[in-house]
Amino acid sequence: MNWLRPRSKTGKGWHPTGIRQVLINPAYKGEALVNRHCHISDINKVDLSKVIKLVVPPIVPEDKWNIAQSRLINNKSSKATEDGVFTLQGLIKCGICGCSYRTDRSHGYRYYLCRGELKRFHIDGSPRCKNRSIRAKNLEQAVWKRVSDIINDPEIISNQC
Repeated sequence: MNWLRPRSKTGKGWHPTGIRQVLINPAYKGEALVNRHCHISDINKVDLSKVIKLVVPPIVPEDKWNIAQSRLINNKSSKATEDGVFTLQGLIKCGICGCSYRTDRSHGYRYYLCRGELKRFHIDGSPRCKNRSIRAKNLEQAVWKRVSDIINDPEIISNQC
């Protein structure tokens, strides 16, 4: 049986990052991008107006490539951690920049932090988000209190609309 050789230098198999780079690379559908000035993993985050598009022999039919793109978009939301400690992971977004929140642990505490503060989300040169981190316990308690209030008095929602 012929096996597809792994892309990793060690030859130990395909890593999720390598698979993602294959899935997002338009060269596989027959469109090579030249003069893009970014890594293939950032292809959907930059302005491609100055890119030169070349037609190359497709490896994958365009309809299958488009299906893969839609699945990537559907799978984009953050997954909950294995231990389920971060209850709101993948569910909250920053009110300032609109980026999703990531999770972190520091000095024995759990935190939600805006992804907009990370450099890799601003490769276009826009400023990083200045929103502060939120202690997970405080946010989760506030959200649970709000949900409990709504469950106990559904009129709260109709009064605010």
